[in-house]
Amino acid sequence: MKKYWTLDKWIEKLKTSGKLLNLTTLKRLSGIEEEASIRKSVFRLVKKGVIKKVGKGLYLNTFNPSSVEELAMVLKKPCYISFESALSHYGIISQIPFVLTCATTRKPCKSEKIVFHHISPKLFWGYIGDNGVFYAEKEKALLDWIYWFRKTQRVNLHLDEFDFSLLDRKKLKKYSKKFPETVRNVLKDIL
Repeated sequence: MKKYWTLDKWIEKLKTSGKLLNLTTLKRLSGIEEEASIRKSVFRLVKKGVIKKVGKGLYLNTFNPSSVEELAMVLKKPCYISFESALSHYGIISQIPFVLTCATTRKPCKSEKIVFHHISPKLFWGYIGDNGVFYAEKEKALLDWIYWFRKTQRVNLHLDEFDFSLLDRKKLKKYSKKFPETVRNVLKDIL
């Protein structure tokens, strides 16, 4: 006999479930084994707004929502928060970005709230974790930003709004040696 799950049963289970759910987790929660049945149930849950699709086979539990930062860590592994988002997080820039900017070695992409910039695998280092969310170190975030900006923009950098007193200049100089010369040239004015 097929197991039928009502909306009330789903809500009861989801209230005590994780933040991000995949089909396997939803199968385990419900006990529904058949692929077609679980997909139909998930489709209905999305349509009712009980869960929200955030990626291929990945759903946000609206009863226990994750932060944008937590979501980014799952959507595009491997990645870490860098660029203007990390610089803002550390207080190096005063502006708060509209989107979360992350570095990844995979293809770049963007969504409504998150932008993933591709960086070379040899530059994918210099980040620290905090409860599963990875942030570039202050100095690395600045270098990532300069590197990406110089690579993609055709205008001059404006560094007058940056608070460089919050950076470890020795670490910045050491880290910059792993970046192209164009990045190091920008740093000459800062150091």
